Amino acid sequence: SGNITNNANLVINRANSSAELIVYGQISGTGDLTVERSGGIRFEQSVTQDDVVLRDSGNNRTIDFWQDIDFGSLTVESGAGSYNVSIGGSTNTVGGATTFGNRGALVLGDQTGDSISFAGGVTANAPQVSLSGTISAGGSGVIDFSGTRVDVARSTTLGGASTGQILLGDTVVAGNSTLT
Repeated sequence: SGNITNNANLVINRANSSAELIVYGQISGTGDLTVERSGGIRFEQSVTQDDVVLRDSGNNRTIDFWQDIDFGSLTVESGAGSYNVSIGGSTNTVGGATTFGNRGALVLGDQTGDSISFAGGVTANAPQVSLSGTISAGGSGVIDFSGTRVDVARSTTLGGASTGQILLGDTVVAGNSTLT
């Protein structure tokens, strides 16, 4: 239940059928975080790590970041099951180009005031992407959600001052929400 300082390589490897793991403390440091397998995992405090790799979780289970993240890079692999990924902190930064290869749902932001910046762009292959807040890409980084259904759950801004192309698949904007 305490905070974790990781300056090496923290690996979480639990059976995909296991109960959800809840990490109550903050994870910080210059190390790497790898989720090999899990029955779902919820990080309730901020997570700051150099490289983060999400490999697999159980079918319809979620790897859930409730608070701010700051990752040097993020790799999301397809895994054996259709697992979900959720990033819900208010100020989130991911270095490099990021491709979400998970085959479950993807949630980027859960409040209008949330901000997620992908330094090198972002691509999602998930069957459904839910957006809230500001999703941006640095430089000429592309925001590519063209191969997926996009649900704008709350008012959302895509792009930034220097974002490259923005590509969207079928898009549904929830009532009383906007997409700019």
